[in-house]
Amino acid sequence: MSAALAVVMRYQPATLEYDITGQARNEMIAEAKADTEAEAEADAEAGMLDHAEHNYRKGIELLRRSTYREDSSTLPDAAKWLRQAADEGHVRAQLMLGILHENGSGVIQDYEQALEWYRRAAVQGEAVAMYRVGSMLSKGIGADKDLIKAYAWCNIAAARGHQDAVIDRHRIAKLLSTEEIKEAQQQSRSFDQELPYRVAAPFTLPAGL
Repeated sequence: MSAALAVVMRYQPATLEYDITGQARNEMIAEAKADTEAEAEADAEAGMLDHAEHNYRKGIELLRRSTYREDSSTLPDAAKWLRQAADEGHVRAQLMLGILHENGSGVIQDYEQALEWYRRAAVQGEAVAMYRVGSMLSKGIGADKDLIKAYAWCNIAAARGHQDAVIDRHRIAKLLSTEEIKEAQQQSRSFDQELPYRVAAPFTLPAGL
């Protein structure tokens, strides 16, 4: 065997192995790129959540300062910080902004805005907000009175452990016919399947709200 032929035979397997390794490497690069993009999206989302949480805590701190120190001058600033967090999707900030609008604390009293922010928090699975939506609809505050939807929202909040919602559900049920209760419970089932599940977490309002 000539030296040239020996060299060719010696390196043929290596060439084939290099081709296979090159294909695998390309696949690995593509997978790594996809993983990197997914991680970047996750990091961006986490960063947004961290930013929203920061804004929420800043707003709550200003709220507490205004109530415990009896200094109402910080209320508008508290509302601004909470609004930023709420716009970024922070569920508790949305709930608090609803409360501020309902009470007229730091912002103009606006029942429609209050109900809107409660709804935003409610569709994220916040039980306190669900209860507030149901309560407002049962009284026609912020929107036309709708006892069927009011029952449905209170029913879902009650299922998640909100005790006041249990009381309101019972109160609203007395105002409905048997058929209306049946429809309200059907809406409850439908809503419940679409909403995230959050157990009703302890929630204490700063004094004065």
